[in-house]
Amino acid sequence: MCQRLDALFKLVQVHYVRAVVPLGSRRLACPLAAVWRAADRRVALVIGNGAYQKTIKLPNAAHDAAAIGALFRVMAFDVVDARFDLGIADLRRTLRDFADRVQDTDIAVVYYAGHGLELNGVNYLVPVDAALERDADVEDEAISLDRVLRTIEAARRLRFIILDACRDNPLTRSMKRSAATRSIARGLAKIDDLASDTLVAYAARAGSFAEDGAGDNSPYTTALVKYLALPGLDVRLALGRVRDEVLKNTNSRQEPFVYGSLGGAEISLAREAKSDAQKVSVPVTVLQKEGAGEPAALVFGNVLRFDQPIPFTEPEINNRSLQQLLTETLPLHPPVEGLPEQVWKQGCSGCHNWNQIRLCAQGNVYAKDPKMISRLRHPFGTSFKVAVMEWAKNGCK
Repeated sequence: MCQRLDALFKLVQVHYVRAVVPLGSRRLACPLAAVWRAADRRVALVIGNGAYQKTIKLPNAAHDAAAIGALFRVMAFDVVDARFDLGIADLRRTLRDFADRVQDTDIAVVYYAGHGLELNGVNYLVPVDAALERDADVEDEAISLDRVLRTIEAARRLRFIILDACRDNPLTRSMKRSAATRSIARGLAKIDDLASDTLVAYAARAGSFAEDGAGDNSPYTTALVKYLALPGLDVRLALGRVRDEVLKNTNSRQEPFVYGSLGGAEISLAREAKSDAQKVSVPVTVLQKEGAGEPAALVFGNVLRFDQPIPFTEPEINNRSLQQLLTETLPLHPPVEGLPEQVWKQGCSGCHNWNQIRLCAQGNVYAKDPKMISRLRHPFGTSFKVAVMEWAKNGCK
């Protein structure tokens, strides 16, 4: 019986949990259960282009991308690839590599914050090194939206592109026209033809501009953080709430818009997860927020082991090991500003599925680029990130 179930479940490519299957008067323990869920692999590519070399810079683009990248990690995506300030060569390479990751996935998302433009009805993402002196340069120096769509076409259930790219771009006004028939419109152009199960979300309606925002994030990204990760909320309803929020907060100057269609089944980007409060047997520690942009200049000497007590500067976590912090302590503020309480109170270990291997990989990211340590606030403070980096430098033992 179990062998037949195993073969069936492997055939339809499902994940499984161990369960007990009734069989007449007997009960049969099977490694592949009658209780199962469909395979659900989710990947996301997040790009923030703000340090433009030939046109106006967008300070919030990097902040927006960092926030959305953290959001997808909270939503337990299997892969979250966050990139910043990409030139044309790096952008092409990034899309190529991500296309490989999309293979055998159910949901693939690309988020882009930066400059975008429309030429003759074709939408383009603008790399940070684009000069765009003539309209004929656009095809060589920018990446078309069609190219991005092809990157995620292998996803089985949902292909989703989010463009916070309708900011006013001075390059479109200074660009020389090579032919009178070429048209360059404000904002991005509407999309008439999309494959099924594909959504493209604009920060602003076609032909209009999106605001970069006066705070740390754009109005659009702020609303995405608030609604996109709500457990069980269909992505279409989430985007509808995002639209209403942006209209309200911009006094109707900016209206987000969504192109494409999905079937009748509900699709939520956020996985359902058990609250970490159910897993923690020790009292929850109250943690204080760290200051934004706090420099990572703390040193602990040698952080040699995962279970080694560390002399943190914050009294709430002093003399706790990295292992203890992942399993015994819950944050009391969100890892992403504006994240709804019912999302972040699940706790980091449940949302991120952190373990020793994944934390080691994150520590190596910090070691390679220490500036990443202060890019986002962390519920455990800057000293935690520094400790993770030092532990990774010592071999993640």
